[in-house]
Amino acid sequence: MSARLTWPECDVIILGGGPAGAAAAITLARAGRSVVIIEKSHYEQARIGEMLPPAARPLLMGLAVWEPFLAGRHLPSPGILAVWGEDELYQTHFIFNPYGQGWHLDRQRFDTMLVQAARQAGARLYCDAQVASCLPLAGDRWQVAFTSGVAAGRGQHQLRAMFLIDATGRAAVLARWQGSKRLNADRLVGLASVLAARSRESDCPENAYDSTAGIPSADHPARGRGQQLTARSRERARLAGRGGCGDGL
Repeated sequence: MSARLTWPECDVIILGGGPAGAAAAITLARAGRSVVIIEKSHYEQARIGEMLPPAARPLLMGLAVWEPFLAGRHLPSPGILAVWGEDELYQTHFIFNPYGQGWHLDRQRFDTMLVQAARQAGARLYCDAQVASCLPLAGDRWQVAFTSGVAAGRGQHQLRAMFLIDATGRAAVLARWQGSKRLNADRLVGLASVLAARSRESDCPENAYDSTAGIPSADHPARGRGQQLTARSRERARLAGRGGCGDGL
C-alpha cells in the first residue's frame, strides 16, 4: 500500500526546492509558519554552475546560512570579464567592493545546504515528487496532489494550504496549471558543456561572456573541471549542432 501524508493541512506549500524555494521556506518557517516543500529531484544530480556576486553576502547572512555557505568551499571569484554583444572586453573587479569577492557555486552543494537549513527551521521536504494537480478551493485555500519517493514505493499525497508559492523557475508549474502560456520574447537557446581543466588554480577572473549573444557563461566550481553556459540564436545553434554539438535545437 502507498503511504499517505499524515499532515494534510499547512500554511504554505512551496513548489520547487531550489534556492528561491528554500530561501522562502527558511524565512516562513522561522516566522512560525508551517511549510511544505515539494521538490522534483533528490539533489543528487550536478546542476549548471552559477556565480554569486559579492552583494549576496548580506542576503546569506540574513538567512543565517553564511557559515554553512563558507563551509561549502565554493571557489572565490575576483572579478568578471565580459563581452556583451561586441568585441570590446569589459572588466569588473571586486577588489573595491565593500562585500569582498564573489563565488563560483557548486549548485548541488549550495542547493542542498539551503534546503537543509529550511528543514532545520521546521519546513517539511518531499523529494522525487511529481505534482498531479493544483486546485483552488473555496475559502482562499489550495489543494495540491502529488506523489513522492522511489518508484517502488511512491506515496500519494494531498495537501491543503492557505498559500501556494511557485518556485519552479522556468517550468512555471503553478502558472501552467492555471492555464498560462509561455511567451517567447526571442529565439535564444542555451548550450552547456563540461570542460576538463589543466590545473586547479587560475590567475584570471573567472566569468566570461559570450560575444555572439551577450549572455554570461559560468565556470563550474568543482575542482579539476570547468563548465560553460552560452546563449545563442536558434540559427547559430543549428549551425553549431552540425559541427557535433547536437542538432534540432
